[in-house]
Amino acid sequence: SKSTLFSFLERKAIEERRNVELALENANQMMSELRIALSGAEGRASALDTQLAR
Repeated sequence: SKSTLFSFLERKAIEERRNVELALENANQMMSELRIALSGAEGRASALDTQLAR
């Protein structure tokens, strides 16, 4: 019947939303790690610049 199809679609939508939320969490975690790595690389580049300027 109509209501069974609706509840199936509703469950699928809830599941899909959860998957999107998890993907977003993963992307945010990755961005966070990349920012840390970039920050370290910038620090090393800056130190090299300082050495070369001498």
